[in-house]
Amino acid sequence: MEDGSQSSQWVTNFESAVSYIDSSGIASLVEAYQTARRASTLFALVAVSDAAMRVLELARLDQVFSIHATVTDALADGLADGD
Repeated sequence: MEDGSQSSQWVTNFESAVSYIDSSGIASLVEAYQTARRASTLFALVAVSDAAMRVLELARLDQVFSIHATVTDALADGLADGD
């Protein structure tokens, strides 16, 4: 993946069990997202809890991250984006 041409690898974070997320959790997600982008790897959040989604929305990160209800939805979106 050194040439950046492969984007068929995924990083998926399952958030359904997360009932609380603070600034350090948000920072970790942003860092993972940035790392994935640098590696031309698709990054998606799947099954985000209502509590975590409220925090993501307040931080406007729902506009940055690819967020999906299911892995199937995330895969379909990734394939639609040209992967």
